[in-house]
Amino acid sequence: MNNKELQSKLDGTVGAAFLLTAIYFIWTNSGFFSLFSFKHLAFILIGAAVFGFILSSLLYITLKFLLKISNYINNKFSKYSPFNKTLNLASPFGIPTEILIYVLVFFITKNLYVYFFTTEYEIKHPPLMRSFHCTQFKNEFTLGKYSNPTNKQIEDLCICIDNKLTEADKSNLNSNVNQIGSENLIKSIKNFGDSLKQCGGHDL
Repeated sequence: MNNKELQSKLDGTVGAAFLLTAIYFIWTNSGFFSLFSFKHLAFILIGAAVFGFILSSLLYITLKFLLKISNYINNKFSKYSPFNKTLNLASPFGIPTEILIYVLVFFITKNLYVYFFTTEYEIKHPPLMRSFHCTQFKNEFTLGKYSNPTNKQIEDLCICIDNKLTEADKSNLNSNVNQIGSENLIKSIKNFGDSLKQCGGHDL
């Protein structure tokens, strides 16, 4: 497969994957007829063109880079490796690559859809808005709208936060505002939030 054929193949695959994924999310969240609304048509057509061009170009560069590495290894160690032929990616675009592209495009398109049409997405996927509690602290806290971590993840998060906070902060967080003053409490809450972010709480 020459460079032109590879680029063309990537353009078509990425564009088709975006088109199918966008239609899926719009149809399942807003109904079939909403596919023909101006904003959704714009999202589908412009997205397929712009997103398809950008991602396919990035994938093209990546595949060509991997091909060069593969050919280098093949030429460098061909005398020593009985499997040198398996290292030569003469055809860097196959079914495994195509499947990976569809999976990648699916998740990127989902995030784009949520970004542009959050309200519509939440009709079918209402925010969980779960609250969580660390045994070390008396107050509950929330994470992202759709955060749904396991008990083990929360336990690890709480241990990490506990290790980062000072004893003064821990005491303030478990005290009454009348005892320590609002200024000290606000400071400790801020430190708690910073520790939560540093411990990866926003990624759960």
